[in-house]
Amino acid sequence: MTLSTGIEREHMDAQSYIYSAQLSELNDSGIQCPPHGASSLTLNAWRWVANPITEHCFHPVAVRNPPRLLKEDTPSKVCSCWGLSMYLTLDQSVLAFKYLEKNFKMARKRLGDHVACISITPAHGVCSPSDRHGHFDLHPYAAANLNASVASVSPIP
Repeated sequence: MTLSTGIEREHMDAQSYIYSAQLSELNDSGIQCPPHGASSLTLNAWRWVANPITEHCFHPVAVRNPPRLLKEDTPSKVCSCWGLSMYLTLDQSVLAFKYLEKNFKMARKRLGDHVACISITPAHGVCSPSDRHGHFDLHPYAAANLNASVASVSPIP
């Protein structure tokens, strides 16, 4: 994983993101989104998807499940709802999915039953810092073509 120089981020404003109107609204209300610390990265990341992959696979929680956005109670969680959930490793992704599936029986139907390895570059957007479970959010740029960056798709065991 390599960090960019930050030049790409400095030249991208909220108008450059897929959900620029929503991000601008958050920023106008005092919620920094994408969050401070988000940066352009080059790495392989894993995301839960359907097979075959559809456009729906690259919609954030705020679009896929609007009630979840409405129930979030912290600025960081609200911002996270507008990013695409990713994991640093396949193992972290599968472990998180299995944990979620214990309490959310419709996980495979709603979130997908496969995991895709996606080659992320600075041209795709900015990534929030990962948490201790390897989870991070990608806030994609409007011109990003994530579907074309899918390196592999595997069933979630």
